[in-house]
Amino acid sequence: MNNPSISLVAMSGDEARSLTNQVKASASALWANLLRLYEGGAHTALGYASWAGYCADEFDMSDAQAYRLLQSARVVSELPIGSSLPRTESQVRELARVDAGQRAETWQAVVEEHGPEPTAREVKEVVERRYPKPEPLGEAVCGIVRLRWANGVRCPQLNNWPLARCQ
Repeated sequence: MNNPSISLVAMSGDEARSLTNQVKASASALWANLLRLYEGGAHTALGYASWAGYCADEFDMSDAQAYRLLQSARVVSELPIGSSLPRTESQVRELARVDAGQRAETWQAVVEEHGPEPTAREVKEVVERRYPKPEPLGEAVCGIVRLRWANGVRCPQLNNWPLARCQ
C-alpha cells in the first residue's frame, strides 16, 4: 500500500469507536445526499439520460445498487429527526416492506425491543410479527375457482388455472 493517508498502526478502542461512529454518520449522510441528487435531477443536470447511467459512470455503481440505496434514503427520510436511525441498507430493506405511514412506529418498536442498533434479522422479526404475510394469491384464486365451478359458472380468464391445485 502506497497511500500515505492509510495508517497500518493498530487503533486503540477509543480511536476505533470514533472512526466507527464517523462511518455510521457518513452512511446516513450518503443516503440523504443521494436522495437530494435524485430528487434534484442531478443526473439530467449533468447530461445523463438516466439515474442508472449517472450512478454507473459517476459512482461505479450498478443500477440495482443505486436504486437500493435510493430506497434506503427514502425510508430513512420518513423517520423522525432525532430518533435512532437504521445504519445499514439491510436494516432499511426490511423496514421498507412496511407501508410508509407505519414505518416510524415500526422502527420505534424495533428500537424499543432490540436497542438502538438492531440487526437486520431483528428488524425482519419485528416486521413479520407486526405485519404477517397475507395468504398467497394462489389460494385466493383457488377459492374463486372452487366457488365458480361449484355453481356451474365458468370464467374464461381462469380457464388455464390448474384446477387440480384447487382441490
